[in-house]
Amino acid sequence: MPVRRPPHIGQHVEVVFLGATVPGVIDGIDEQERRLLVLTEEGEEITFALSRATGQFVAEGSPTGARLVFHDPW
Repeated sequence: MPVRRPPHIGQHVEVVFLGATVPGVIDGIDEQERRLLVLTEEGEEITFALSRATGQFVAEGSPTGARLVFHDPW
């Protein structure tokens, strides 16, 4: 499995919902890099937590299971 570069503030991401994808930017990171605050292009702030089961960042408390896709190159 490839190693992912740690997220950083200002990094461009996509928030993937069930039927839509919205561009966003990482606006905050907790000390352990397990929670990210993302500001979407639409002005919405969403908190994502790292899932131990999947290794993906998923929206906290989201019934739709929104997740992040990272696009910054190494």
